[in-house]
Amino acid sequence: MGPGFAQHVTGLKGTEAKSLADLMAFNRKFPKRSYSEENPARKYLESALDQKMTLEEYQDALLGARKIAIEEGIIETLDSYNLDALVLPAWTEMSIYAAWVQAPTATVPLGKYRDGKPYGLRLVAPRFDDGKLLQIMNLYEKAFPPRAVPKKMRWKRWERFLARDYL
Repeated sequence: MGPGFAQHVTGLKGTEAKSLADLMAFNRKFPKRSYSEENPARKYLESALDQKMTLEEYQDALLGARKIAIEEGIIETLDSYNLDALVLPAWTEMSIYAAWVQAPTATVPLGKYRDGKPYGLRLVAPRFDDGKLLQIMNLYEKAFPPRAVPKKMRWKRWERFLARDYL
């Protein structure tokens, strides 16, 4: 991740972070503006500092993941079964894998839990077929009755992961 991060931030204006190490130093210097200590994302970024992967190794690993996702995963499934989209629970990490293969994703509302938290469905369309995804979402909205907009909630489970001044 380190080499890939540096490649993405090169040329950004308004930031002194030119590497993952710079970003983590900023996070330690300004804890109220960054992930809290308990946040898994922070631990993930910290562990990435210890990786000694070269940019070439990183790109090879990414290409390998994309190949698997295309040949054995999302694209293969959509193509083999002639599907317009995959439909999954919204809480899955499918958007990560869809991003690897450039497949558009969207989440549509499905309902609310007893405590009022909303839940939905994740839609994944074929690569570069954003139009198909929008059509499916439009049909979905027409097929389901209007739903109430959820009240603003404090999601206690996640509060510990946010910077303290964010709440």
